[in-house]
Amino acid sequence: TGAGVLPADFGATPLVIDTANDTFSLEVDGLDVGEVRLTQGSYSSGPALATEIQARINGATAMVDAGKSVTVTYAAGSNRFVIGSAMLGNSSIVNITAIDTSGAATLGFAVADGVAGQDIAGTIDGIAATGAGMRLSAADDSGARGLQLEVTGGSTGARGSVAFSRGISSQLDLLLEKVLGEESSISNRIGNLNDGIKSVAKRREQMEARWEQVKDRYTRQFNALDQLLSGLQSTSKYLETQLAALPGANKG
Repeated sequence: TGAGVLPADFGATPLVIDTANDTFSLEVDGLDVGEVRLTQGSYSSGPALATEIQARINGATAMVDAGKSVTVTYAAGSNRFVIGSAMLGNSSIVNITAIDTSGAATLGFAVADGVAGQDIAGTIDGIAATGAGMRLSAADDSGARGLQLEVTGGSTGARGSVAFSRGISSQLDLLLEKVLGEESSISNRIGNLNDGIKSVAKRREQMEARWEQVKDRYTRQFNALDQLLSGLQSTSKYLETQLAALPGANKG
């Protein structure tokens, strides 16, 4: 909001825009708009000059690129200009960062920060909601979680009740959550199957360990039997030799 320095009667005292007061710089919603240059000339009404200021701000390259805009109004009762951002909420603010030589005296603008907007505040289902601009979002711990309401105007206080029904997508989402969620039947089934796989793997390890024990036992028994057989063969050869050496062993 500018200072009240404008002429009370533009018709009697037109406001002249020239090289001494035709430029100023500003920020809109934190965006550096840069220098704005007004069309020089004589303005015979406050609204006409307000329209010129608004057009030059909104036509700035930075504003166009960012998709931002402002409204500029002339308050006849207080003889001042008011620049307002179109954005809603506490990110909405207009700051004057520089002003031409006599701009403060003729336009009422001065290097200063404007007044930030406010986010809407309220409750949904009796629980404090999150406000962003004019949109209220129900709290996560509320039964209305996921519900957003846009309040377009009116006084503070109770605004009534809102009834809603879940659409097909929401119902499908709930169904999938039941089917695929952590406590769902599929999740429990997968958990049981994984437990079964682990149990089979453990039994397999146990069987492999037992097989190794059986293999070792049979290997030891085979080696012992092989040694016994080798000993018996040696004894047999010895006995054959001794028998062959007996008198009359070669007689028919």
